[in-house]
Amino acid sequence: MYKGNILEKIIETIALPLVLYIIFAVISMVTANNFLTPEMTAYILKITCTTAVISMAISLHLVNGGFDFSAGAIIYLGAIVGGNIAVSNGYSVWTMFGLIILCTFLLGVINGLAYMTLRLPPIVISLAMVMIYEAITQIVFKGGGIKIVTKPQYAVLVKSPTVYIIFIATALVFWFIMKYTTFGFRARALATGQKIAVAMGVKEKKNVLIRYMIFGALLGVAATMYLSNVLTVSAARNLSSTMVMFDGIMPVVVGLTLAAYSNMPIGLFMAVLSMKIINVGFISMGTDGTISTIMSGLFLLAFVTITENHGKIKQYMLHKRRYKELEAIFQKKEDKIIMER
Repeated sequence: MYKGNILEKIIETIALPLVLYIIFAVISMVTANNFLTPEMTAYILKITCTTAVISMAISLHLVNGGFDFSAGAIIYLGAIVGGNIAVSNGYSVWTMFGLIILCTFLLGVINGLAYMTLRLPPIVISLAMVMIYEAITQIVFKGGGIKIVTKPQYAVLVKSPTVYIIFIATALVFWFIMKYTTFGFRARALATGQKIAVAMGVKEKKNVLIRYMIFGALLGVAATMYLSNVLTVSAARNLSSTMVMFDGIMPVVVGLTLAAYSNMPIGLFMAVLSMKIINVGFISMGTDGTISTIMSGLFLLAFVTITENHGKIKQYMLHKRRYKELEAIFQKKEDKIIMER
C-alpha cells in the first residue's frame, strides 16, 4: 500500500484521468469538436460505470493469477435470458435487474464447478464456456437476442442519477467484501502464495466457488447496465462476446496500479475513465474506432512499461543528476586552477 498523506493519495489517484481530460479539452477548444459538451461528459461517465463493474469482476481472477474469457458471454446470455423473461411478462425494471443477476450468478457458479471438477487451467475452461454460452444465445428465444428499444421503462438504469447510485453501491459492496470479509482475506492470501495459504488452512475450493459467485453477480449488474445502454443484445457467435470482456480487462492492469493510492474500486474506475477519455477523445476528433483502439493499446503499453521500470527510471535520473553535479564541481575546480595559473 502506498504510504503518503491523503492529499498526495488523491492527487496520485486522479492525476491520470485529469491530465488526459485536460489534453482532449484543449484539443476540443482548438478544433471545436463536441468533446467538451455536457452530453459527451455524461456519456463518458455512464459507459465508465458499466465497464468498471466488468473490470471489478475480471480483477477477482487476475489478482489470483487466473483469467476468465467467458465474462462477455455471461453478460450476453444473462441479459438475453433475464431480459426476455422480464419483458415478456411485463415485469418492472428492478425485477429484470434481479433476474439478470440471478442468471449470471448461476452461470458463474457453473464456471466455478467446472473448474473445481475438471481441474484444468482456468483459461481452457473459460474458452470452452464461451463457446457453450454463445451457442446457447443462438438457441434461447429462437436466437433473437433481446431488444428493449421500444421499452424505454427498461432503459432507466443508465440515466442519471440511477446509474451512479448503482455503481457506487456495487463498488462499496465490492470494496467491503475484498477488505473486511474472510473471503477477501483468503483471496489476498491465495494471491500472495497459493501453496503457503493452503498449508496454513485456507480452503482453496471454497474460496474459488465464492469467487465465481461474486464474479457472476458483478457481471449481472454489468449486464443490466449494458442492456439498458445499448438497448439491443444480439445472439453472440464466433467469440464476438469477448469484445466486451477485453473492454473490461484492459483497464485492470492500470487500475491495480492506481489502487495502491486508494483502493481497488476507485483505482479501477479511474483506469476505465482514463481509457474511455482516450477512446471518446479520438472519436470526437473525427478518427475512426480503429485509431482509437490503437491509441488505447499504445497508452496501456506505455503505462505498463513506465510503471514496471519506475525504479530503473528513477535510478537513471538520479545518476544523471549526480553526474551533472560532479561535472559542475570538477569544472569549477578546473576553472579555479586555470585562474591560479
